Amino acid sequence: MENEVFQSKVLDYLANQTQEITEMNSKFTQEMTEMNSKFTQEMTEIKDKLSSVEKIVINIEQNHSNKLGILFDAIEQHSEQLDRIEKNVSLHEEYIMKRIK
Repeated sequence: MENEVFQSKVLDYLANQTQEITEMNSKFTQEMTEMNSKFTQEMTEIKDKLSSVEKIVINIEQNHSNKLGILFDAIEQHSEQLDRIEKNVSLHEEYIMKRIK
């Protein structure tokens, strides 16, 4: 009889442990599903923000490229203008030097 009582208690204990493990597994699965959902949502938000940043960077690059092109053109024109002025000053200098001698 003692053996049957012991077996009954062991079976009850195992059934209880099985129930607890099943509940823990269910809770773990639910939490993992929630975490996966949050992770997926956050990744989508990050991708959207990254896409927005990429568009902004492309816009900045295009604007700066145009502005730099204009600046280099202005520098080139300014340099050409200085060369012409220098040439004229040289001619005037020569003329003055000839008049002085």
